[in-house]
Amino acid sequence: MTVLIGELCRRLNTDRENGLTTKQAADVLQKTGPNTLTPSTKTPEYIKFLRTITQGFSILLWLGALLCFSAFTIRKLTTHEFDTDNLILGCVLVVVVVVTGIFMYFQEHKSQKV
Repeated sequence: MTVLIGELCRRLNTDRENGLTTKQAADVLQKTGPNTLTPSTKTPEYIKFLRTITQGFSILLWLGALLCFSAFTIRKLTTHEFDTDNLILGCVLVVVVVVTGIFMYFQEHKSQKV
Protein backbone atom coordinates (compact mmCIF):
# COMPACT_ATOMS: atom_id res chain seq x y z
CA MET A 1 0.00 0.00 0.00
CA THR A 2 1.84 3.04 -1.29
CA VAL A 3 0.85 6.47 -0.03
CA LEU A 4 1.97 9.52 -1.93
CA ILE A 5 3.87 12.16 0.03
CA GLY A 6 1.29 14.82 -0.81
CA GLU A 7 -1.52 12.60 0.47
CA LEU A 8 0.41 11.86 3.66
CA CYS A 9 1.07 15.58 4.29
CA ARG A 10 -2.62 16.31 3.73
CA ARG A 11 -3.66 13.59 6.20
CA LEU A 12 -1.22 14.85 8.85
CA ASN A 13 -2.16 18.48 8.19
CA THR A 14 1.43 19.56 7.62
CA ASP A 15 3.61 21.13 4.97
CA ARG A 16 6.33 19.09 3.27
CA GLU A 17 8.83 21.96 3.24
CA ASN A 18 8.11 23.76 6.54
CA GLY A 19 6.60 21.06 8.77
CA LEU A 20 4.09 21.97 11.47
CA THR A 21 3.31 25.50 12.43
CA THR A 22 4.22 26.65 15.93
CA LYS A 23 0.57 26.45 17.01
CA GLN A 24 0.18 22.93 15.57
CA ALA A 25 3.37 21.81 17.31
CA ALA A 26 2.16 23.29 20.62
CA ASP A 27 -1.20 21.53 20.22
CA VAL A 28 0.48 18.19 19.51
CA LEU A 29 2.83 18.68 22.47
CA GLN A 30 -0.09 19.41 24.78
CA LYS A 31 -2.09 16.47 23.43
CA THR A 32 0.60 13.77 23.39
CA GLY A 33 3.35 15.13 25.64
CA PRO A 34 7.04 15.48 24.84
CA ASN A 35 8.72 13.03 22.48
CA THR A 36 11.02 11.47 25.08
CA LEU A 37 11.61 8.01 26.43
CA THR A 38 10.64 7.39 30.01
CA PRO A 39 13.45 5.93 32.10
CA SER A 40 12.94 2.35 33.20
CA THR A 41 12.46 1.66 36.87
CA LYS A 42 15.54 0.30 38.61
CA THR A 43 15.16 -2.97 40.47
CA PRO A 44 17.02 -2.91 43.80
CA GLU A 45 20.12 -5.08 43.91
CA TYR A 46 18.93 -7.17 46.86
CA ILE A 47 15.79 -8.11 44.89
CA LYS A 48 17.98 -9.23 41.98
CA PHE A 49 20.06 -11.36 44.35
CA LEU A 50 16.96 -12.89 45.96
CA ARG A 51 15.67 -13.80 42.49
CA THR A 52 18.90 -15.61 41.67
CA ILE A 53 18.77 -17.79 44.78
CA THR A 54 15.06 -18.61 44.42
CA GLN A 55 14.77 -19.68 40.81
CA GLY A 56 15.06 -22.94 38.94
CA PHE A 57 17.09 -25.71 40.50
CA SER A 58 17.79 -23.60 43.60
CA ILE A 59 14.21 -24.14 44.75
CA LEU A 60 14.82 -27.91 44.85
CA LEU A 61 18.00 -27.39 46.87
CA TRP A 62 16.14 -25.13 49.34
CA LEU A 63 13.48 -27.82 49.65
CA GLY A 64 16.17 -30.46 50.29
CA ALA A 65 17.76 -28.27 52.98
CA LEU A 66 14.37 -27.74 54.60
CA LEU A 67 13.74 -31.49 54.66
CA CYS A 68 17.19 -32.10 56.21
CA PHE A 69 16.55 -29.52 58.94
CA SER A 70 13.08 -31.00 59.51
CA ALA A 71 14.50 -34.50 59.85
CA PHE A 72 17.13 -33.21 62.25
CA THR A 73 14.50 -31.46 64.37
CA ILE A 74 12.13 -34.43 64.40
CA ARG A 75 14.90 -36.82 65.42
CA LYS A 76 16.10 -34.45 68.13
CA LEU A 77 12.58 -34.06 69.57
CA THR A 78 11.63 -37.73 69.43
CA THR A 79 14.83 -39.57 70.37
CA HIS A 80 16.81 -36.76 72.01
CA GLU A 81 19.75 -37.72 69.78
CA PHE A 82 21.90 -35.12 68.08
CA ASP A 83 21.90 -36.30 64.43
CA THR A 84 24.70 -34.31 62.81
CA ASP A 85 24.31 -35.91 59.37
CA ASN A 86 21.05 -34.14 58.53
CA LEU A 87 22.25 -30.89 60.10
CA ILE A 88 25.50 -30.89 58.10
CA LEU A 89 23.75 -31.87 54.86
CA GLY A 90 21.18 -29.07 55.31
CA CYS A 91 23.94 -26.53 55.97
CA VAL A 92 25.90 -27.71 52.92
CA LEU A 93 22.83 -27.35 50.71
CA VAL A 94 22.24 -23.80 51.98
CA VAL A 95 25.88 -22.89 51.36
CA VAL A 96 25.73 -24.35 47.83
CA VAL A 97 22.61 -22.34 46.99
CA VAL A 98 24.04 -19.09 48.38
CA VAL A 99 27.45 -19.47 46.71
CA THR A 100 25.84 -20.39 43.39
CA GLY A 101 23.50 -17.43 43.76
CA ILE A 102 26.43 -15.08 44.36
CA PHE A 103 28.19 -16.28 41.21
CA MET A 104 24.99 -15.98 39.18
CA TYR A 105 24.30 -12.51 40.55
CA PHE A 106 27.76 -11.18 39.68
CA GLN A 107 27.62 -12.76 36.24
CA GLU A 108 24.25 -11.13 35.58
CA HIS A 109 25.52 -7.82 36.97
CA LYS A 110 28.53 -7.88 34.62
CA SER A 111 26.39 -8.69 31.60
CA GLN A 112 24.00 -5.83 32.40
CA LYS A 113 26.92 -3.40 32.56
CA VAL A 114 27.97 -4.43 29.07
